[in-house]
Amino acid sequence: MGWEDEDWEDDDALEKKLASKKKQDDSEEESGSDDEPAPKGKASFSPPSRTQAAASSKPTAPSGDQKVINKNSLEELELNLQSNVDQLVKMVVPKLREAKAKSAPSKFISDSLRGVQVKLTLQEVESLHKAVKEMQTKRKKTELEDKKRRQAEEEEKKKKEMQEKGQPTDEEFFAAFM
Repeated sequence: MGWEDEDWEDDDALEKKLASKKKQDDSEEESGSDDEPAPKGKASFSPPSRTQAAASSKPTAPSGDQKVINKNSLEELELNLQSNVDQLVKMVVPKLREAKAKSAPSKFISDSLRGVQVKLTLQEVESLHKAVKEMQTKRKKTELEDKKRRQAEEEEKKKKEMQEKGQPTDEEFFAAFM
C-alpha cells in the first residue's frame, strides 16, 4: 500500500476543478435568492507552478572568468616550532569565538585531543591535565567574583530605590526590633 502517481492530481486538473467550482459559485450567486448575503472578499488560492520553484532553487554558478579556490590552510601548517603553534592559535581562536555552533570551543578541544591521544605520553597528559585544571579554577574564581559584584550592585540599587521611596532599608527595619 503505497502512494502512486495516480493518487496525486496534476496541477492542471486541480486548476480545472477550482475554475469549475468558481463558475458554479458564481452561477449560484446570480440565481440565488436575495435572502442570503453574498460573501465579501472571498480569497482565492492558486498554487505556484512547479517550474517556477525549480528554476528559482538552482544555485548560481560562478561566471567563466572567476576561479574559485578552496584552500585548507591547516593542512599546510606544520607544528614543529613554538612560532608554528602561535600561528595556529591566531588562526583558530578567532574562528572559535565567532562560531555560531553550540559549545564549539569544547567540541574542538575534545576532537583535537581524541585525535592525538594515542601519540601523547604520560607526562604530556599530566601537564595538559594540570593546565586545564588551572584554567578551570581561574575561570570559576572570576565567575564567583563577578557574581558577588553583581549581587552587591543589585543591593546598592535596591537601597537607593528604597531611600527614594522613603521606605526604610532592611537593616534599618530589623534594627528597630533589636
